[in-house]
Amino acid sequence: MNITLKKDSWHFKIYSKVISEREPKSLCPYFWSWVAMIIGSPILILFGIMRFLSKVFEAKPKPKKSIHDMTEDELREETERYKKREKRNEKGAKIVIGISGLFIISMIVLSMYIGVKKVGWFNFFRDVFSLVGLLVSVYWSVVVLAKTSKKIGDSNVVKVPLVMIKSIYTKTCPIINWK
Repeated sequence: MNITLKKDSWHFKIYSKVISEREPKSLCPYFWSWVAMIIGSPILILFGIMRFLSKVFEAKPKPKKSIHDMTEDELREETERYKKREKRNEKGAKIVIGISGLFIISMIVLSMYIGVKKVGWFNFFRDVFSLVGLLVSVYWSVVVLAKTSKKIGDSNVVKVPLVMIKSIYTKTCPIINWK
C-alpha cells in the first residue's frame, strides 16, 4: 500500500520544524506524530511563548566586536542600542506582568461565579486549561482549513485518515512516496 505526499505541503513543513527534517518512510509514525502534536498543541504553544519571551528578555545584546577595539562613535552607538533594548525589555516585562495579573484576577472572579468550593481548585484549573487548549486547537484547525480549503479537493486530507483506519485493520503501514 502506497500514498503520495508532497514535501512542500503545510503539514510536512510543520512536521519538519517540530519533529524531524527527515521524511518518514511510512505513514504510521507520520500520522501518529500529527495526532500527538494536535493533542499536545497547548503545551507546544506554551513552550513557543516561553522561547519567544526568553529571546525578548535576553540579558544584553552582544557587541559585534570587543569593546576595547571599538571607536568612540561605535561605543556610543552600542551604548544607545543597549539602552533601547533595556527600555524594550522593561516595557515587555510590564506587558507580561499586566497580562498575567489580568489573567489571575479574571480567574479569581470567574472562580467566584463558578463556585470553586463545589468542584475544587484542581478540577477548576484542569477545566479552564482544557478549555483553553480546546479553543486554541479549534482556532488553528479553522485557520489551516481556511488556508487550504482550495486545495482540499486534490489533497490527501480525507485520504490519509481513511488509509490509516484501513492499515489498522490490515496491520500494515502504508509507504509514503515523497514528491
